[in-house]
Amino acid sequence: AQVHSEIQEVLSVLCDLEKRRNVHRARARELDRMLDEQQLAVVLERAHLHPIRNTPVEVLGRIFEIAYYDHLSETVMAVRKKMPFVLSAVCQRWRSAALFNPRVWIYI
Repeated sequence: AQVHSEIQEVLSVLCDLEKRRNVHRARARELDRMLDEQQLAVVLERAHLHPIRNTPVEVLGRIFEIAYYDHLSETVMAVRKKMPFVLSAVCQRWRSAALFNPRVWIYI
């Protein structure tokens, strides 16, 4: 009988430890999620500091034009027709830059 009660006591302790472990695992998952959110927030905030965001629209338009005329292969010529649409779909500033420079739209 004493052995039986000792086994029950050990099983009770094991059960309690498993419950506590599960609580800690759930908390660890929550902390991982919070950590991921904060890391993403840092990436997004750093994106606002990127120099391209401060580049004047006229300069962006000129960069697009140079990129557009830089390659002459047949494969690139097929892709080139899509370039103005791709560039102007990135964001509002890039759309303005693409629209600002009519030479980017020559081959469509």
